[in-house]
Amino acid sequence: VTFDPSGPQPSQIALLTATDGKGHNGGIPNIVEQTAANRREYCAHHGYVYQFVNISGFDLGGAHAVWAKLPAIAETFAKNPAVEWVWWLDLDAIIMTPNRTMQDVVLSEAALRRAYKSDSDFVQYGNWSAIPGARTRAEADWQTMDFLISQDQNGLNAGSFLIRRSAWSKMLLDMWGDPLLREQDWVGKEQDALLHLVKNHAVIRKNIGLIQQRTINGYSEGDGDMGWQVGDIAVHFAGCWVADVCAERWAQFWEIRGRVGSDAF
Repeated sequence: VTFDPSGPQPSQIALLTATDGKGHNGGIPNIVEQTAANRREYCAHHGYVYQFVNISGFDLGGAHAVWAKLPAIAETFAKNPAVEWVWWLDLDAIIMTPNRTMQDVVLSEAALRRAYKSDSDFVQYGNWSAIPGARTRAEADWQTMDFLISQDQNGLNAGSFLIRRSAWSKMLLDMWGDPLLREQDWVGKEQDALLHLVKNHAVIRKNIGLIQQRTINGYSEGDGDMGWQVGDIAVHFAGCWVADVCAERWAQFWEIRGRVGSDAF
């Protein structure tokens, strides 16, 4: 792995989509086809690797399908030996500003410094409740922050994050996927498992780069740093199922999304 301050080469970035096509996905029609078209266009424009993984072949030991992201990431690294960074993006998300590069968004030393939340609390489920003793570093470190993720009021949100190929990230995937964690009856499932590691293992916490939420994970609704704004790379439809408005919101954002080569956004 190289640590070029300008970021990885385009061919060293993979955008990962993984599904078995069986989820409800908030009742959004044609989401798999639309997502594929949206992300293929983005990757083709910038020279990134578009990786699709069918998760139906993974043995999750009866755990929820959200846990399949971990073997899907491992498979993506294995199939693409030149890839250094994998962008995991949940199916219910749209690339809104495809003319922006990931190096400009967060995958460079300067961009990470702009996006990084320095000396901030990691929070857990329940209205921004701080995890005692768990804070981010004072400064971003491009060479050691191998996992870039944001958080909302319930803690780390694993709907959109970036992970770099490294010995540390291999350890993270191994610990995160521990069967004992998968078996816990946690509301947040794999997200709460990640929070457990952050809370109890400094070796995990030290290489996590906590970034502003809108950097790669702005929501379709929300105030301040939470809600998507024009110019943000992607919009994630997290929580839209609560009010049963996923299909409606998806259609609205799909209609206004930017297109490669256009001046929009």
